[in-house]
Amino acid sequence: MQALVCGEVLAHDGVAVLTDRRIVFANSRTFAPEIQSIQLSSVEDVKGWADSGRATLRFTAKGSTTVIGDIKEVDDTQAFAAAVRARI
Repeated sequence: MQALVCGEVLAHDGVAVLTDRRIVFANSRTFAPEIQSIQLSSVEDVKGWADSGRATLRFTAKGSTTVIGDIKEVDDTQAFAAAVRARI
């Protein structure tokens, strides 16, 4: 694991985890957590924004978009985005 941010993924509490090869998104949906993975080699764009102490990151990879929002640690969010951008 290289970096981690906690927020909201697909309308449930969740995390984004950066590894050496991919970004893994998981949420806490009851009985059926949703897990998505994006290979770093397929990431085309990382966009982020912050407002009122909350941040959002949007990852675009080969035609699909994954978002983690309502992140309370804005500085950690910026560091996460920078870490991803350094690997793509």
